[in-house]
Amino acid sequence: MKPLKMPRPQIQRNHWLSLDGIWQFKADPHEIGINEAWFQGLPTSHTIEVPFAPGAELSGQSAIPDVEVVWYERCFSRPDWGDEEVLLTLGAADYRCDVWVNGHHVGQHVGGYTAFSLLIGAFLKSGDNRLVVRCEDRITWEVPRGKQAAETRWPIDYDGVIGLWQSVWIESVPHVFVEHLHSRFDSETSRLQVS
Repeated sequence: MKPLKMPRPQIQRNHWLSLDGIWQFKADPHEIGINEAWFQGLPTSHTIEVPFAPGAELSGQSAIPDVEVVWYERCFSRPDWGDEEVLLTLGAADYRCDVWVNGHHVGQHVGGYTAFSLLIGAFLKSGDNRLVVRCEDRITWEVPRGKQAAETRWPIDYDGVIGLWQSVWIESVPHVFVEHLHSRFDSETSRLQVS
């Protein structure tokens, strides 16, 4: 699956590569992945379609009740984007997420509803590269849940979501680049201010 348009249309860049599609996938119910160095290579033949969470029909992966840690792996070839930096963006990963590139821990993010980006150019090599993502989502009310079920189950609760549930992509950026845009429209003067 490859999106036809850049997943983040507010800031479009000339060179980008979608990493949506088939990823290797493994649940970690006993939380042994860190000790067994799954970030060096995921020991599984199971797959999942990103950007759909486990349990979503389009993911191809059935729901995993009570599992609080899942792992993803995707190999990709580094595009020839010259000497520009490479920015990896995960649209959303529920809830605590760690990212490795070629076995190097490149970052962590907490918060299942927001996108985050990491500069990964220093960890890439020419040819094939391995991206591994570990997502942890504790079944507790201490983590923002929206209407997802936690320790108790109410008739209005939704099934829990864990893992990657938005698009993932890389893009080339110059060494100084725009990270965020903020806009404010003043209706009295009909002026748009962009920072």
